[in-house]
Amino acid sequence: MVVLLVTFIINALYPEHNKSGYLGTSFQLISGVFFVGFYSLTIPAVLAVQFPSQFDTKYEVDGWCGLQRARSIVSRCVMDRPRWTEVCGNVVTRKPWNYVVPLFAFMCFAPLVMTLRSTRLSFDTYGVFASRTVPEFSAHEIYEARFNAGHFTPAFVLLEAIPTDNANKSVKTGKDVVLTRQFRKVACDFVRLVLDETRGKKYEIDSADVRSIWWDPVRGACAVKPLLTVGASISSDGHKELMQLHMKVNDTGEAAQSMIRRFWQVIEPQANWTFHAGSANYTLKASLDTPLAEEMLMEQVYRRHLPWNMFFTVVVVSSIIGYCFSSVFVAFKLVFTVVVPILAEYGMLVSVYQNGWLTWFGIGNTNGIRWTLMYNTAGFLFALAIDYDIFLFARVYERRLEGYDNRSAVRVALNETGPVITLAGSLMVIAFFFIFLSSLPLVSQIGFLYCFGVAVDTFIIRMWIAPAVLCIYEPLNFWPQKMPPITKTYCSRPS
Repeated sequence: MVVLLVTFIINALYPEHNKSGYLGTSFQLISGVFFVGFYSLTIPAVLAVQFPSQFDTKYEVDGWCGLQRARSIVSRCVMDRPRWTEVCGNVVTRKPWNYVVPLFAFMCFAPLVMTLRSTRLSFDTYGVFASRTVPEFSAHEIYEARFNAGHFTPAFVLLEAIPTDNANKSVKTGKDVVLTRQFRKVACDFVRLVLDETRGKKYEIDSADVRSIWWDPVRGACAVKPLLTVGASISSDGHKELMQLHMKVNDTGEAAQSMIRRFWQVIEPQANWTFHAGSANYTLKASLDTPLAEEMLMEQVYRRHLPWNMFFTVVVVSSIIGYCFSSVFVAFKLVFTVVVPILAEYGMLVSVYQNGWLTWFGIGNTNGIRWTLMYNTAGFLFALAIDYDIFLFARVYERRLEGYDNRSAVRVALNETGPVITLAGSLMVIAFFFIFLSSLPLVSQIGFLYCFGVAVDTFIIRMWIAPAVLCIYEPLNFWPQKMPPITKTYCSRPS
């Protein structure tokens, strides 16, 4: 519960989290995890006290190296039947397999991790929230194709005259700078710059696509006098003009993204001209504003803060684990078994929804991965992955305190926790699988990521990699705590 709370709280600290609408969702997750954890710690205990006959378990010593085996109905169904935990534990805890198995697993993960380099982020809000199976979606696609709907979505450019003589109090700035002939010149120069820099590109903007008080779209030249029909585009202080650029491309597609990057990297820096109007000097500042540009700016903020969020998540979670088990290095071992698989899970997400690996299954590739998904799910995946490792190591820790050697403690822990963790993980995989089948692309992507992630954690990491890593240089599992002398050794269960 604490690990989940930490990951959700840190994930809620993105600077623009509220602007994306996910801050409220983060608070819901935080409060939900808290209450679920509280109820899990209290309600089962109260029920066990009130109805002891339903929870009582008889223990018998069956001669299996002195281990006590539960003989309740649940234990017979979940714990007695499977022998795969013994086979798995016997293999992955022996040399050289405790080195070979993790290395082989990470080699299998490597191609998926490399796939992340080709990730294409999607900013298409309509595309990820609209179901492609309904007739309305097909009708919308026909409408866009026939009427070039992107052409009717304007991009707004704010041209602002910023006074550069503010230090001189005697200089007074004018109130109608936008209407002066000096501003007319720089505004028209800006339009020509836009036309030149977009010429020949997929997102080309011609003179007819510009709406400005100083630009005549019919003549394709500067207007002789201000176009009064767009006079409302002037700010009340007379220092700003709102210009419109009508795009001929999809307003969230790759071409529109390329146009926005062109504006940020080339057009806006070059348009930093100075001019004199009235009795003051001014600097022109151009700022592009579209819904897509706003989301792209938010994505840049998230990208800058993602390494710090994950760093603090790993540090805090590792500190909690290290404190609880009085071990400095075990947390780093567990994190090592989590980070690479999580990257591979994102790589699999890209392979399925961007490269179309499951088109035969009816999961068509989309125009990319929803950008918020790459940032808002990392903490939850980390918490889910480390969660099962904690369950396993907690039992290893207990058995080592009882006197078992490290390898025996790992094997006993895998036998005792394996079936229960597998059952819990399988239930989560089933639940997320049906979310994965949703016709909404965003919901389907989330469902697939969690379904595949939990499956990897349940059937690969916790079963093969985590036990093997705990058997690599064993003193680091418990250092600096001094463990009791070895008095017990695990032997395989007789057939």
